Amino acid sequence: MLQSQFTDLNEEMISMRTYMEEERLSDKYDRLEEHLNDFVELTQNELTNLKQEISNMEEKIDYQLEERTRDLQEALENANTRVIKPDYVCGETNNHLSSILIFLYSLFTMMSYCKY
Repeated sequence: MLQSQFTDLNEEMISMRTYMEEERLSDKYDRLEEHLNDFVELTQNELTNLKQEISNMEEKIDYQLEERTRDLQEALENANTRVIKPDYVCGETNNHLSSILIFLYSLFTMMSYCKY
């Protein structure tokens, strides 16, 4: 009889240990799931922030490109005016020489802008 009580008590203790182990594992699982959800949310927020930063950078680059293009066009127009004006002042109409000078000046101007 004492042996049977001991066996029953031992089985009950094993059952309790198993239950406690399952509860502990369940708690660990819940905490891990919570950490994972927090990490996913953080990652999504970071991705959203990165997308916004990329968009801002694109806008800034587009604006700078427009400014540089405008400056380059103005420089080319000024160069064209400077090259063509002496032809008219001197009374020469050498279009070929004028075209070469415009081309060379344009090339020089574009090369100087490429440094930036």
